[in-house]
Amino acid sequence: MVFPVLQSLRKDTLVSFLAERCSLTDAQLDTILLSQVQGNLKDGARLRDKKKVSPGAFLRTLRQGQENVEACIYTMLLLSYLGLVEVEDLQRLARSSELLSRVKESAPSMEAVSRLIQAMEELAQGFSRRKKQKFIV
Repeated sequence: MVFPVLQSLRKDTLVSFLAERCSLTDAQLDTILLSQVQGNLKDGARLRDKKKVSPGAFLRTLRQGQENVEACIYTMLLLSYLGLVEVEDLQRLARSSELLSRVKESAPSMEAVSRLIQAMEELAQGFSRRKKQKFIV
């Protein structure tokens, strides 16, 4: 189920790609987005879903999403501390984030978006070491 705020954002290929692969649920992402736009908890809860969402459920989903974001940061810090992620990897991540910000403000071609998606996949797989690891069974 795609929530109202996400529904309009999902038309953006990059948003769709990243949202499908992030650790946030659609409800959490939608709630976090609404919490940044809406000043009123009841309005945010009303807008989040087509069904009635109580302010308590809205707040609980918001907290869960925020905890997932924090856990992601702690994961990166732990991997860095253990030497599983190099400083250069974190710098590439920061440069990728800057590039995404610039791309968001432009109208890239589908070819450019495809190349960017491929680069993000390679970056993520580099962090996870999924591509580099070969186990003999």
